[in-house]
Order: sequence, then C-alpha cells, then structure tokens
Amino acid sequence: FTGLAAFSELDLRFNQLSEFNSKLPPSLTILYLDSNPIPYIEKSLLSNLTNLVTLGLSGLKLEKLDQNIFENCHSLAELNLSSNKLKNLDKNLFQMKLTSCISLT
Repeated sequence: FTGLAAFSELDLRFNQLSEFNSKLPPSLTILYLDSNPIPYIEKSLLSNLTNLVTLGLSGLKLEKLDQNIFENCHSLAELNLSSNKLKNLDKNLFQMKLTSCISLT
C-alpha cells in the first residue's frame, strides 16, 4: 500500500488471506479483514493507526492477541472479534476507550 497515503477505508473481507502484515497509512479509519484464515495479527500492523475508528477481525482464526495490540488505536470505536478461536484475553487488552462496541460472540 506504499504510495497510497491518503485513503481512509480498506475492505479485504473474504479474500482467503492467510497473513497480513502490510504497513498501512495512518489516515486509515476503517479496516475490514473479516472472514480470512489469518491466525495472528502482528502488533506492528496497528501501531500507526491512530485514526482507526472501525476494525473488523471477525471470522479469522485468531487464537490469541498481543496484550497491547490496540494501544495506539486511540480513535477506535467499534471492534468486531466474533467467530474466532480466542480462549483467553488479557485483562489489559481493552485499555482503550471504545465509544461504541466490542463484539466477542
């Protein structure tokens, strides 16, 4: 996504991605990675997404999340983690102030 510094939405749902580690622009406000067989999200993927408002991670194959994965997502209002294989979540995982909702079903 180099050279695309100004886009704000990225929808990659249902693309059979097994990994995703691209450097994303800080202008991104909406990111959907739902319904891809991604087992792990690198903390660095979200590290510069301070303007991210909506993050869709449902239907992945996530088994765990790094403790501080969302620490730089200061604008995050909606987070969908439903339909994953998450068993344990660190109590400090959701330190950010979500203004809308978290879906874990």
